[in-house]
Amino acid sequence: MLLAFLPYVYYSTKAYVALQFFLAIFAFSYTVYFVANYKLIPYFKFLLIFVGILAIYGIVLIFVGDVVICRMGNYVIENNRYILWLFNSMLTVVPVYIFTCKGVLNDRVMRILFFIMLAASLLAFYVTYQQMLIEAALIDSHQEEFTITAVYILLSILPLVLLFRKHISLQFILLCVFFFFFIMSAKRGVILLGSISILVLLWGILSNYSIKKKTIFFLLSLVILAVLYKFTMHQLETSVYLASRYQDTLEGYSSQRDVYLTTIFEYMENNYSIRSFLFGIGAQGTLSVNISWAHNDWVAILLEHGIVGLLPYVAFWISFIYTWIKSWSMSRESFVVIGALVIIGFGKTLFSMFYLPIAEGVIISSGFYAIALGYYLGKTFPQYSSEEIRKIKSRRGMVR
Repeated sequence: MLLAFLPYVYYSTKAYVALQFFLAIFAFSYTVYFVANYKLIPYFKFLLIFVGILAIYGIVLIFVGDVVICRMGNYVIENNRYILWLFNSMLTVVPVYIFTCKGVLNDRVMRILFFIMLAASLLAFYVTYQQMLIEAALIDSHQEEFTITAVYILLSILPLVLLFRKHISLQFILLCVFFFFFIMSAKRGVILLGSISILVLLWGILSNYSIKKKTIFFLLSLVILAVLYKFTMHQLETSVYLASRYQDTLEGYSSQRDVYLTTIFEYMENNYSIRSFLFGIGAQGTLSVNISWAHNDWVAILLEHGIVGLLPYVAFWISFIYTWIKSWSMSRESFVVIGALVIIGFGKTLFSMFYLPIAEGVIISSGFYAIALGYYLGKTFPQYSSEEIRKIKSRRGMVR
């Protein structure tokens, strides 16, 4: 929570990086404890295999790697950032899962945390927008509409709307609020993933009620969807910026992503050896080939880690989907929430960054995503630690 507010309240590079180090060490420590004391459900088995392989690349980068420079912004990236971002993004789910299994996190606590995360998300959106207004004014621009990447933070907590299953009116209001900010962000990927997720969540909300109530709420949902559609059309008609973004999408413009991918594929075609195909060119190698990151996890992993990294990533997503399907028999709510998280996470692998967030907003987004996922994995697949099992057996022995 502190990390989420820090960049937008009082930014201190030293404090921000120190907090990231603390969280990375915290997540790694709990992961070691987790492996020693818990059974690994499929999601965690392949998560740890994938992170373990990439961590080796990260360690090599720290000790023998070259200086990493992002040419787009012309700045140096510390070699330890790779493993820092990786642990904060992928391992944070572990302590949240443990806290849920131990009962430290429950629905009441999560509902409180949801509103704190919502406040952090809206603050990030507002501050980012204000900063862009100032930057535009400095170059004598009158632009008032921008693409707000910080909206990814809001997207990550969208599935937690189902925590308020006893307050359907609040759920509908929250969904409308989320959609409003998705549209205002002009972030095309977020609008797409958010819209699909909202439809999934609406299905999940309606499935909890009797036929009579389902009919009433279904009609209400249609009204809400109609209102959201009219709002979207109004924005497209009145917002020149949003309309241009929509037109760019129709014409296939992908904010240079197609150029990045072409550059990377041409490099692979002309420079790849069998060794490079198997093991890649090393962590953060994308920045030595392209002026920026690939904005596509699959291409970045193939380039930097080769087949050795790509296959575990494929296995991780298969295990994630398998875990999601398995949750159907456990809890309808968990099935819907985890399903929405699968949609959001997998979508980010295609046109953003899932496993390796690089900017403040994306890092916070990954952390909130891990909180939502870890909690619902803990609710759906709870278990005792080996230490707790020994205590239970000991008590039973004393009773006998």
